[in-house]
Amino acid sequence: MKQQQRFILALVASAAVLFLWNYLFPPPKPPQPNANANANVQQAASPSASPTAQALATATPAPAQASSFPAPTPDSVPQRKLRIVTPLYETTFDTRGAVATSWIIKKNKDTGRDLYAASSTRNNPQQLELIPTPPPGVAADQLFRPFQVTTGDAAVDGALANRNYRTPGPSAETGDATIDIPSGSKQIDFVIHDDATGLDATKRMTFFADRYIAQVELKLTRNNQPVPDAKIVIGPNIGDQSIDHYSFYLYAPEGIAMVNGAVSRINALQIHADRRNNGLFSSLFEWLGLKSPVTKPADRDTIDGQVQWAGSDDTYFSMVAVPARPTSGLEYRTVSYEHKTNGKPEQRYLVTGFVPVPTDGSKTEIYVGPKDHRLLASASEDVKQLGGPAVDLGEVINYGFLGSMRRFLAVPILWSIQKLQHVTGSYGIAIILFTIFIYSLFFPLKWQSSRKMKKAQKYAPRMKELQEK
Repeated sequence: MKQQQRFILALVASAAVLFLWNYLFPPPKPPQPNANANANVQQAASPSASPTAQALATATPAPAQASSFPAPTPDSVPQRKLRIVTPLYETTFDTRGAVATSWIIKKNKDTGRDLYAASSTRNNPQQLELIPTPPPGVAADQLFRPFQVTTGDAAVDGALANRNYRTPGPSAETGDATIDIPSGSKQIDFVIHDDATGLDATKRMTFFADRYIAQVELKLTRNNQPVPDAKIVIGPNIGDQSIDHYSFYLYAPEGIAMVNGAVSRINALQIHADRRNNGLFSSLFEWLGLKSPVTKPADRDTIDGQVQWAGSDDTYFSMVAVPARPTSGLEYRTVSYEHKTNGKPEQRYLVTGFVPVPTDGSKTEIYVGPKDHRLLASASEDVKQLGGPAVDLGEVINYGFLGSMRRFLAVPILWSIQKLQHVTGSYGIAIILFTIFIYSLFFPLKWQSSRKMKKAQKYAPRMKELQEK
């Protein structure tokens, strides 16, 4: 009885400490977005308004500033599609906005095997597309696109998103083009000048034939002055686009970031909500009315702290940007749409990351590929060799609860199974052999335990007699 009373007293004391701590030291309120940032989500009436400004229909509106926008400069550069083909992947860029409209993974760099979408069959292989097409009910101009650049200034963002970029060099001819990169690397410059805003922008993309890493070098000036606080779009919803149903083991695309040395995973519901999720106990106190919720703009979540890398991923694939130096101001946004699974409507969200990057021409490394621990380790080395910071992209993999311990165990197990697979040519046989090996390690313990149990059985009749007495 005394033990039960002590247990109840401990529970009450713990709850009191947690309540007083959250009451006396509430979490800081998130900073309010400035007028320029809010203007970025306005559906402005001016022709120079960016599609970026229309992509967040449910975001908190700001006072319209369309009347102050400069008149757009006539665009004399034709719109083109550039298809970049490497042995590992192929991607398509639209010169309007200099954005990626397709990114198809073709081959596993480690095994050399071709990769196909999850919906593929033996007789009908499907390409492994990582960038979504506009969902039903969501117009194309409501979508952000990978590598789109935003600044928080609606006029500048309109020029960055709507103007056709020039591509000086061998790919400068008019019309669509295919650029093959069988080996080495290839640089492509996307350049615009806008008289109305005084904007000069150069986005240099470098593609490599033998790695999943691409480079972005961004230079932005306005009236010959650097443009600060630029962000590059990662997403929306990077992952295998053939997957129609999500589950516990096959989760929907979400945001992921390394902030202040810790991994944060930002799911769509967290971004869509109009209040911050500060943990289990805070949510409990808010539900009981003992604590006021911390509000935030719906469909928008700003991640405080220094960002080492950030991006978007699903269970098996990711797109991650690694800036040249830690930055701040990471933001995620959502747009809701209706998806039908087996004829039943379901609300889903497009999750888009806005990763702050330097605008002085510093290199930002972009990983786009499988979430394989060996490939991610190789990509981490590639980032360092290319002049980027030292990072561990293996953290992109979601190992779940107690992830550090699980990763410590999973990596050597996977390594062993893969080595056995190389010898046997079959993963099934490799798993059987590995299982036999693990059981053989514990065989001495089981044998000793069995001997002791048999020895104890000899004394069972005597023990029974003693119990009956």
